[in-house]
Amino acid sequence: MVTDHQVRLVMKLLSKGHPLYLSAAKSGMDEKTARKYRDLNQLPSEVSQPVRDYKTRQSPLDFFWDII
Repeated sequence: MVTDHQVRLVMKLLSKGHPLYLSAAKSGMDEKTARKYRDLNQLPSEVSQPVRDYKTRQSPLDFFWDII
């Protein structure tokens, strides 16, 4: 998982003129991930994931709850 600190470091290195592949390597992330956050111009903590409020599969214990 990429941290805000890593993304800030990539942005700092990019602003100093370092190429993307080198900035990503120095911050410890993949070049594709660095490109994603560069293009988004957001930190990982600012990017929200949709909240799932439904079940993705049926519980294998549903049968036993009626018996208990």
